[in-house]
Amino acid sequence: MATPSPEQSPTTRRAAVWNIFLDKHYLQDERLPSIIETLREQGEFDVVGIVEAGQGNGEKIAQAISGTPGLWYPHSRKKLGEHIGLFGPTIEPAEKIELGYNRRAVVTRLGDVAITAVHLRRPDEWYRSGPEQVEQAQALIDYFADEEKVILFGDFNGVRAQKPRRMLKAADYELATTQLGRRPVRSFPTDEFPERLSRREQLLLRLVGGMISIDAIYTKGVDVIDTDSFGGPSDHRGLWLEWLECVDEMNEEQDTLN
Repeated sequence: MATPSPEQSPTTRRAAVWNIFLDKHYLQDERLPSIIETLREQGEFDVVGIVEAGQGNGEKIAQAISGTPGLWYPHSRKKLGEHIGLFGPTIEPAEKIELGYNRRAVVTRLGDVAITAVHLRRPDEWYRSGPEQVEQAQALIDYFADEEKVILFGDFNGVRAQKPRRMLKAADYELATTQLGRRPVRSFPTDEFPERLSRREQLLLRLVGGMISIDAIYTKGVDVIDTDSFGGPSDHRGLWLEWLECVDEMNEEQDTLN
């Protein structure tokens, strides 16, 4: 962890990400109050990323929690109105990264850190990544090649041993849990919706211990101080992260005078 200089004051920042499960058989609108309450229970966040938000639901969550509409882009399943986005009380306008295959990532900035909500394409067989996921991982790596501080978080639809996530590690991204000497979060599936999986998928999951780590927080150049997960009305667990941002007090005083 970097030591702040005498001119710098460390500030703790918090961010969370959650795949809130969009499926026509398990209506997201009915789960929305519980989703909002679950997020509130985790405390205040500077940035929240939401994956698989139904049409208009991202804005409803953002308004209820941060009093802002958030930043949202259509994503993947148009018939279900699927969106991906970010919200927070003071976040900057978002950029979108086109990843191909009707997928995109959403980026905002908090201080000097680029914070990015990610949802890679699900492989035809989830235990075996294909060229689509490799291309999407490469698009992320290329987009942030010149950035010093980056947080990539969300649903990577693959485990650490698969190529897309090995590519991130080779590009100097590290799991937040690894930085703190902890095991990766076993994030999918939760117990709330076990029947949504096929018998084959249920069997494969039992063989690997019941849950797999496909949701993750990767960082580059960020001083992670804590991370954990939370459960709620979704087939994925949510994740949160705390890190230190060093604010240059001298520059802040000059900005105030100006």
